Amino acid sequence: MLTRLIRVFGLLIGAAWMGEVLFGNLGDTALFGNFRTYHLQAYRAIGWSFIGSAVGFTVLAGLMAAYRTGGFRKAVLASALSGLVSGVIVLTGVMAMEVFFHRALRQSPSVLSDFARSGQRDLSMYMYGEAFVGGIAHVLIGPALGVTVGAIGAAIGMLVRRLRFSMAAIS
Repeated sequence: MLTRLIRVFGLLIGAAWMGEVLFGNLGDTALFGNFRTYHLQAYRAIGWSFIGSAVGFTVLAGLMAAYRTGGFRKAVLASALSGLVSGVIVLTGVMAMEVFFHRALRQSPSVLSDFARSGQRDLSMYMYGEAFVGGIAHVLIGPALGVTVGAIGAAIGMLVRRLRFSMAAIS
């Protein structure tokens, strides 16, 4: 039961993060009609929606695991492992994005601006390096969010479980 929950929430959290990563990186390219340049407020709102979804799914993973198992530690572990699964998804997805959309990303004003400030000489190496570091960061961010905000969800799940079972005992 817990393994399935970890997989499901890992996929949901990973999908939310990948939405943010894809939109955040490709939203400034011709592939998305330079959406960021022409619709900055909408671009920001969409990006933050993906981030909020990832955090929300992490909370929900802790809540569901606590409610189903009745164990706070198990719930925090489940949300942390869901975060780890999502981090691996993002690492894989970010590197795939870099491979498949490399040409479009090379034209991105934000990539070119960051590259100019970096002092590096090879744009492709810079881009692959940035993608790899960003992906690795998500492998660390996922479990960290699982432990922190997942614990909040776990506490809520434990409370709801106790209230439900105490109300059932009264009836």
